[in-house]
Amino acid sequence: ALLKRVKGFSTTVKSVSRKVVNGSVVEEFEKEEEVYFPPDVGALRLFLKGRENSRYSGDEDKVVGITINLDKTDSAL
Repeated sequence: ALLKRVKGFSTTVKSVSRKVVNGSVVEEFEKEEEVYFPPDVGALRLFLKGRENSRYSGDEDKVVGITINLDKTDSAL
């Protein structure tokens, strides 16, 4: 579940709306929609600390834990 939150995910959500006339329900509408949950930074931090604690120590000690190397084509982006 933590990895799912780290990567971001989509899910289908059902909602029901009712049309009420004079205190009684006349119509009910069910609607399904796709909802996207973006990647969660807090979950990523927890994931890294739990999985790679020796490499990723967080921001407390000001030591770089992860280095990303870009080549010439990547740096143009």
